[in-house]
Amino acid sequence: MFYNQREKIIAAYVSDQDHTLPRKTQNYINELLNLNRTSIDTIYRYEADIHSVKLNSLLLENSLRYQNMKNHIESINKSFEHLEGTYVERYNILKSDYKLLRTIYCCCK
Repeated sequence: MFYNQREKIIAAYVSDQDHTLPRKTQNYINELLNLNRTSIDTIYRYEADIHSVKLNSLLLENSLRYQNMKNHIESINKSFEHLEGTYVERYNILKSDYKLLRTIYCCCK
C-alpha cells in the first residue's frame, strides 16, 4: 500500500509538464511527507527505503537548480542579444552619419 501510494505520487509529479514549478514541487514534497507521516510503522520496518526518498528529494532539488540556471543563462543571452542589436543599430547610424559628413566636407572644399 505504502509503495503503491508513493509510486502514484511520483508518477503524477513526473508526468506533469510543469513539474519544475516551485508550487508543484512543494505540493509533491508535501504529499510525500504526509504519506511518510501516515506510514511511520512501515517506514521503521523499511528504514533503508527512506534513503531513496532522500535521494529523490536531492535529485529534484538539483533538477530545479539546473532549470533555474538554464533560465538565468537564457535571460542573460537575451540581454546580450538586445545589446548586440542596439550596438549594430547605432553603428549603422554612425556609419551613415559619417558618410553624410564626409560628403558635406568634401563638397565644401
